[in-house]
Amino acid sequence: MSMLRPLARAVALLAAVGLATTSCAGRVGTAKGGDEELPQPDRELKFPQEGFMKVYDNGLTLFVLPDPYTRLVQFDVRQRVGSREDPEGKIGMAHFVEHLMFQMPADGPGSEKLMSDIQRHALSFNAYTSPDETHYMHTGTADELETYMKYTALRLGYDCEAVSEDAFMRERDVVRNEHRWRSTGVDAKVRDALTELAFDPGHPYRHKSAGEDLQLASITPQETCDFIEKYYTASQATLVVTGDIDPLDVLELANKYLQPLPKVTPPPRKPVPPANFGKSSGQIVASVQKPTAVVLFRMPKRFTKDYAASQAAIQTLFMAVSFFTSRRGSVVERFYPTVLGGKEALVFGIGIETKKARDLDRGVDDEPAYIILMHSSLRLCPFASLR
Repeated sequence: MSMLRPLARAVALLAAVGLATTSCAGRVGTAKGGDEELPQPDRELKFPQEGFMKVYDNGLTLFVLPDPYTRLVQFDVRQRVGSREDPEGKIGMAHFVEHLMFQMPADGPGSEKLMSDIQRHALSFNAYTSPDETHYMHTGTADELETYMKYTALRLGYDCEAVSEDAFMRERDVVRNEHRWRSTGVDAKVRDALTELAFDPGHPYRHKSAGEDLQLASITPQETCDFIEKYYTASQATLVVTGDIDPLDVLELANKYLQPLPKVTPPPRKPVPPANFGKSSGQIVASVQKPTAVVLFRMPKRFTKDYAASQAAIQTLFMAVSFFTSRRGSVVERFYPTVLGGKEALVFGIGIETKKARDLDRGVDDEPAYIILMHSSLRLCPFASLR
């Protein structure tokens, strides 16, 4: 449902990204063990307020945490399948399947579709597909918990015969329109160039927008059914329920709707190597509004020892950039963040705009924060006819 905002504008919240500490030579901080995974919690984890985490025998993870300070309930399901699982030649499959999940009949054959039914049972709802997962979100009241559980069981027991061919074709066109909207114009060209700089050919995060529409148009009902059967299983689902809830009520409903789901061994995920800048800089010509330089940084993985430091570093970086670019004589007219990749190989970028193309080098090199932290840069220049 949701999509990334264009690259030439702010594309991510700062709180969602982190920045690796680096040396002046541009290397990631080399503290011993910096990339080691932190210890994982036990299978059964207890929390204050009688919250808990439970992993069912079928592999589904349930996380429950009541909050006495709200009258609302947040019911989130994260399915461990994202665009990195798109089959070869079928870019957009995971996103399309996300849409199809709302075309299921809510109460059996001939009943209203989930997309319509959910509007009577949730104050708000949404879904999005990222490189690593598909996220379904519901906000409502405690008396609707059973409905949300039922929706989750429907997704994990998707019936291909229940979605008509007309609904399939219509929803496929909706997704094609979304992808066409975000894959045309200068923003898509710039993002593709940045992605090629950061990730080697064959990398799970190296998805290019070019050709997406034709690949989406070629997806068949049988191919979507095969994809859903493979990835929409209990073992790949994590359910988080918070807010005005009784933990025992949540557990009872989960036992009723989710515990009976079959146990299916999840397929192994393709390994994700780190970002690899094959060159320190590059240059493209694009019809950007102003000459732009984008500085890219390799980020530490979440839950590694450097991750917390990276969160603080990025805040410090932006304060420094804001200070230096606002001082008198700075050639930088605007700066903004961007994010590439996913959880297992995140790349953070800062774009700066100058009035004249010849000022790009100065805009990057004159800012001490850039000098200290720069890994790789890509110069973007407007067409000569637009200067």
